[in-house]
Amino acid sequence: MDKGLWRRAKVGLSQNAFAELLGVSLRIVQDWEQGRRQPTGAAQTLLRVAAQHPGALRDLHA
Repeated sequence: MDKGLWRRAKVGLSQNAFAELLGVSLRIVQDWEQGRRQPTGAAQTLLRVAAQHPGALRDLHA
């Protein structure tokens, strides 16, 4: 996944908080960020929405 997308999508959340929000393990988020795996399904969709609307993840996390 494009690193720019990760920077925009994470919106300052820690990897752990980001993983919890998406309902995946911390290891999966780390693998995504390092390019070892690609997000699929709902996670991929949520990341695309978050890239376009960065506040969306902040609102969900609050």
